[in-house]
Amino acid sequence: MSSFGDARSRDVYNRNLYQAVRAANAATPLTVTHALHGITAETGSVKGDKVPFEMVKFSAVEATADSYEGQLQIHINDGTNTVAGVKVAELSSANAKFVASTLSGDFGSEYKASFTKGTGQDGSTVATVQTLSTGAAGAAVELKATDNRLWVKAANTDVSGVLTVQGDELSFYQANGASGAKADAGIKYSYTHGTGLEGASTGVMRYNLDPNNLLDNTMGLGSHEFNTYSDLGTTQKVLSIGGGEAEGAQNVDFTNCNVGMGVAGSATYKLNVAGDTRFDGDSTVTGKMIVVGDLEVQGDLTTISTSEVVVADLNIILGNGNTTAAQIDGGGITLGSGAAPNSVRWQYSDALKAWDADINVNVQSGKSLLIAGGTDVIDDTGATLAETGLSFGKDTASLALGQVVTLDSSTLNFASPDATVKFGTAAELSKTGFSSTSADFSLYLGALKQWKITRQVVDTLDMLTMSWVADGTTAAPEDYSIKFSVAA
Repeated sequence: MSSFGDARSRDVYNRNLYQAVRAANAATPLTVTHALHGITAETGSVKGDKVPFEMVKFSAVEATADSYEGQLQIHINDGTNTVAGVKVAELSSANAKFVASTLSGDFGSEYKASFTKGTGQDGSTVATVQTLSTGAAGAAVELKATDNRLWVKAANTDVSGVLTVQGDELSFYQANGASGAKADAGIKYSYTHGTGLEGASTGVMRYNLDPNNLLDNTMGLGSHEFNTYSDLGTTQKVLSIGGGEAEGAQNVDFTNCNVGMGVAGSATYKLNVAGDTRFDGDSTVTGKMIVVGDLEVQGDLTTISTSEVVVADLNIILGNGNTTAAQIDGGGITLGSGAAPNSVRWQYSDALKAWDADINVNVQSGKSLLIAGGTDVIDDTGATLAETGLSFGKDTASLALGQVVTLDSSTLNFASPDATVKFGTAAELSKTGFSSTSADFSLYLGALKQWKITRQVVDTLDMLTMSWVADGTTAAPEDYSIKFSVAA
């Protein structure tokens, strides 16, 4: 001020506020620059005594060459040199761009501007132009990203009132810890629009575990947990969706709850299912399994590992779906999984047209083996094999023992001259005669068994007795009797 004088300074400043400049041509935008200067101290200045320097510089720039549209650029000195070289703002009728690192101000009841301050989500790319709009009192407040995304980063963000998200996707993800620590959305809602008013729209909500932590290390474990509270206020886990380090190692756990599928959950059953249920893989039931309706098991092998199987049905069908006897050949029951003789089988043989067993078949004492109804029925058409003997219901029945012996209603025929018929251990009949070692042996002859030949021991005498009884009964007294003995 002492160098140029108060009047001179004011006169120069006033004249510079109004200045007309003619452009050199119609192709180059015109620039008019005005600067506000300061002068260093007379003594003791680091920059030098009485040195003028730019504090603020204003530049009027044509938006395009030879047009009325203008732009005001503001430069401020950052203290490093004598020139105000740091541009902090660009102002025009269409745009207000502030380049300063920190911006604050009171914009009144209505403000609208676009800005490019900050970086994108990846932490390095410059964000695209964003638009911030506020309206008068009671009007909607709009924070709109006109392109790409709006990146808002704060230690805490509080929202009061009703939060409505209008869009196709809502994502939550871990904050960036490094340039490479990018993660897929932890919670992601994707909405797909239908075609016009008639097309069907779909929405998908995804819950993903963060695959990378802050240090960009892969995370293979973790879970989403859904909890409730008991009547005492204690946290109770209900549903847990857990991750695994390997593919297919993920799990879904239902804890402290009763699950209902197609029907409400029941306090009686942990899992209550209404409707058809299908299991494509292996299923293991360690407790009691009750099937009220039909149970159909489809597969090449069904294994039941239990000590006892109890079936209430009266009939069990094996080989269901086979319509001919040849198709069920070899079907039946096998006990044990080892090779014979360490396993036992009872199977149908189509060649024999009969059941085929590889072990003996035992009939308990007092029971009989009946064939075609046996001989204990009115018709007596079959055969009965019991511990008392083998009986046939028809006179035409015969018993063949190989090709040598035939027994029928008329005779007992032996094809071999060496054949022997044994009666217990005391008597036998062969080609050499009939012999018996029993003292109670009797031989009856005649149609009514009137004649009886008996071997008796009377007073130590071994005697042969021939007697005749009129009615043929063994209990009646003998009418005639002749006894033979050999004296010692």
